[in-house]
Amino acid sequence: MKGRSTVYLYKEEIEAQIRRRLDEYGDKLRVADVAYVLGVATECARRRVVTGLIKSVIIGRTCYIAKEWIIDFLNEGHFVRERGHEFLTKRDRIVEYCLVPRSRQEIQDYCGFSTVKYTRKVLTKLIAEGRLAYTEKPHHRDQKYIAVRS
Repeated sequence: MKGRSTVYLYKEEIEAQIRRRLDEYGDKLRVADVAYVLGVATECARRRVVTGLIKSVIIGRTCYIAKEWIIDFLNEGHFVRERGHEFLTKRDRIVEYCLVPRSRQEIQDYCGFSTVKYTRKVLTKLIAEGRLAYTEKPHHRDQKYIAVRS
């Protein structure tokens, strides 16, 4: 079994990393630059720009994002959510939400996932990692998910 370690970063550490990366660029960043700054895939950054989570301006055929808009995006809590001094990923939020048994639909509504297929994919990965467990048989119609205490 592979060992899994969770690293919680203090708010100051994350802000310092992002500011260091932002200092490498001028006032205008492209989508690939935003992906590097946030530490996500380019496609993920592009999706956030297209959906309007990150403000952008299109000049010619190129999409530009201002530094302030990235900071606004982070401050709005779309990227990570603060719990005390720790930051939680979406998977961590799902596990925290499932301390009480929850259905797939409740989890999907809580996270804002748009498709059942994607929600099931995320839940399957969390079950494989041993962070969530079924309350019933895997394909039961009253299936709920609960966090595994470690």
